[in-house]
Amino acid sequence: MMDPVLEIAKSSVDSFELPCGHVDSKGDIHTTVVVNEMTGEDEETLAARNMPTTKKINKILINCTESIGPYSGGTLDTIIPDLTQGDRVFLLMAIRRASLGNEMPFQTACPGCKEEARFIVDLSELESKKMPNPGLRMYDLVLPKTKHKVRMRVLTGRGEEAISRASTKGQDVISTAILVRIESFNDKPATLKDLKDLPLIDRNFLRESWTEHEGGVDTEIDVDCPSCGISYETELDISQQGFFNPSATLSNWKKKYSF
Repeated sequence: MMDPVLEIAKSSVDSFELPCGHVDSKGDIHTTVVVNEMTGEDEETLAARNMPTTKKINKILINCTESIGPYSGGTLDTIIPDLTQGDRVFLLMAIRRASLGNEMPFQTACPGCKEEARFIVDLSELESKKMPNPGLRMYDLVLPKTKHKVRMRVLTGRGEEAISRASTKGQDVISTAILVRIESFNDKPATLKDLKDLPLIDRNFLRESWTEHEGGVDTEIDVDCPSCGISYETELDISQQGFFNPSATLSNWKKKYSF
């Protein structure tokens, strides 16, 4: 039987190092971030039904971030939406760790026996992937098949908003996720048609390029299935209940698997 008692966060305020960092107007990069624990107000934000997910995340990140480098207060309202996607995921995890501790219960289906497996992961042990060149937020590529010239930009919170809007409308979500990362296409603004006309090999090349250039948190973890014993990799889904309400998750597990 799994023990339903979880670690308590050691401090309601904590300091972390962002994998990418905020680049200020002088070109200086600031990676030190101080966060506060979430409150009931932030929980109500999560529960709001009339607010897009990206807006919810922005509000929580702003409310719970005390400072990034020397910047604090209202300045963060502008800085946080402009953080890279990798920094924003890292920052959300940092806030969760300061609020609820490092342990997160989650479940996943075994690819072998298909049984649901239950685990507790230590979020502090997830690898932070540093941005190879944090001062370089744009880079140039030549597509392998079509030879189109593409200037890429690192995805930020503002790009996430565009993807969220496309998802809500059910319109070209995959292509939009590529489009928001493109600064220019053959020295002109890119269009959805440009991207939808690309062969799959070129689209995959674009996706691989931003994996190499963008920092963040490696959320792939190795687990062993308790039912059949095979080892496999799985993506940690932070949208599961265990991320923001771990005690309820363990309580549900206890009820479901008690005999």
